[in-house]
Amino acid sequence: DAIEILIRNEQLREFVRRKDNPRPEDVETSAVEEAQPTAIGQAHSKPVAMCVSRPEDFFILDHLGDSYIAPTLSE
Repeated sequence: DAIEILIRNEQLREFVRRKDNPRPEDVETSAVEEAQPTAIGQAHSKPVAMCVSRPEDFFILDHLGDSYIAPTLSE
């Protein structure tokens, strides 16, 4: 949808690269090393991507009212 809006408003040209455009200068690499997160759980765990295919499963039921506290995965 966003690309269609840019095309319709003729703003997509700002983001199109042409052959005659000079390449930007190389960005200096940082000397800071990124720390790897500690492994939690299984030794060979893999990252998982999730999506919500049925948003109705995530609605708070009326009988729970204001007393419902959603679980957090970061704790």
